[in-house]
Amino acid sequence: MIKTVIGCAVAFMGTVMMTPTAMAVAWRVGAVDRPRDWRRMHRRAIPRAGGLALLLGFFLGWSAAWRSGVGAGEWRSAWLAIAAGGAGMAAVGLADDVFSMSAWQKLGAQTAVAVLVVAIGGVGEDLIRGTAAVLWLLIAVNAHNMI
Repeated sequence: MIKTVIGCAVAFMGTVMMTPTAMAVAWRVGAVDRPRDWRRMHRRAIPRAGGLALLLGFFLGWSAAWRSGVGAGEWRSAWLAIAAGGAGMAAVGLADDVFSMSAWQKLGAQTAVAVLVVAIGGVGEDLIRGTAAVLWLLIAVNAHNMI
């Protein structure tokens, strides 16, 4: 249990420490949200690449937990699926931040990542469970947009 808590603490601290770097990268590559219409809640330009800090923090925490023995053995494929999914979804998010992808392009890319996660994790042994897992991942990833 303590190893998991340490991994979570490392992930949190890594995310906090990487946020300024992610902000600098966002400004450099033009991943900046500018208030242009009524949908924007902010009054000045803000960087949008916060997913980079989350991804790096996650991998730091994951590495700390993995090195201490958490996630070994039978959970190996699940951990690899989570890592692949996190990296894939972060890549989709960064591409959207930089290139302003359409909703259909994002959904297509997210679907590809979700299928990969289900395949790596071994959940999709049959069509119904695999489809349900992909749909659940897509709902979870896009839930914040439904508010």
